[in-house]
Amino acid sequence: MKNILWKRMVGVLLALGLLAASIPIAAAVSAATVTVQTKHCDLGAYYGGYFDIEVYATGTDLSYQWQAFGLSNWLDLSDNEFYSGTKTNHMRLSSINFENGSTDWNTLQFRCFVKGKEGTAASPEYHMVFYSLNDLRNRITEEDLHFASASPAQTPDSSVTKLTAEKGSSMDFSFSPNEFPQWLKDTEASVKCYITVVKPDGMGKRVNAQTTKVTFDQGGQYQVTMMMDLYVGENRANYAVSHKYMINVKTPLAITSQPQSVGAEKGEEATISITAEGDGLTYQWQKLSESPRSPGWYDIAGETGTTLTVSGERGTYRYHCIVRDQYGNSVTSDTATLTVSVFQKGDLDANGIVNMADAFLLYRAASGQVTLTEAQQARGDMDGNGTINMADAFALYRQVSGGE
Repeated sequence: MKNILWKRMVGVLLALGLLAASIPIAAAVSAATVTVQTKHCDLGAYYGGYFDIEVYATGTDLSYQWQAFGLSNWLDLSDNEFYSGTKTNHMRLSSINFENGSTDWNTLQFRCFVKGKEGTAASPEYHMVFYSLNDLRNRITEEDLHFASASPAQTPDSSVTKLTAEKGSSMDFSFSPNEFPQWLKDTEASVKCYITVVKPDGMGKRVNAQTTKVTFDQGGQYQVTMMMDLYVGENRANYAVSHKYMINVKTPLAITSQPQSVGAEKGEEATISITAEGDGLTYQWQKLSESPRSPGWYDIAGETGTTLTVSGERGTYRYHCIVRDQYGNSVTSDTATLTVSVFQKGDLDANGIVNMADAFLLYRAASGQVTLTEAQQARGDMDGNGTINMADAFALYRQVSGGE
């Protein structure tokens, strides 16, 4: 059975060529005229790669013949699609085309037979070890796929780097893979690099590049991951995650709509509102005390929303709102004034005084130039008939001008 197996293997070697290996070997022929030199020597051959063997000999009119060991003797090789340079000092085995490893192939041996005027000599014998793609995957270590550098700088001894940024800003991310060890280079390995970006709303994208600019258009947490896939030929052999970045994007605290002053009559309620943007906002409305004993701004108990409902006796009241975010920042709004008046016919601006300004406003309303509020219509309906017209405007004018 063993003899039959050897014959089959030798037949394959001679008819189809040896299945390729992927690591260069350099040595010298051992003869009196040959200086023996050994360079990088790793006898592992990988699926999808190639394998170089070189010998260095000194002499005159040298010729080379690469050989493979059969059942009991060395057999000359010739060039074909699987290997080349069989009659030079440099032979390449290529096109490894098996996917599953076979221990039978691990018995193969190669050598180079050198002839010259000074004599003949043979190189050392090389025992080959063939690995499958799975063997290759298992051999790759984390260090082999290490990343040489990444930007922004990573947090030492941590798999995640935490950063902060402001909404609307941008940041550049980039990385570069480490140089492969020699044995991995010889498999003709290649990498495909990419960066994934996941936004706070869960939407993500993948950039097939080693660098990208991320614009933070949302507040919240972004995740940026740098990765690379290792390919041997068309086969994905392994992958590596360089680093993960968690970026907390802050929304700058700002008031986007200030509270506005309002007027009301005694017994009526009015509302004052505010809008702001930021992260984790809280609100506290305050009222200005003008008491000689305790002047200043004081919190209004329970008023911690974006809208304040107010009322009061006849007079003027001042309010503002303090807005805070989760980072400890705060901003105070403009002051809004509540003017409370007692209902008085003709006092359209509710300032407690009936004058020519009220008469002129009523005239413009009666002539269709402006539209009065419901409260102003009630004050301007001088004859109480439920409508605003020129009769009302004339009556108010006569009143403020002393005509009545």
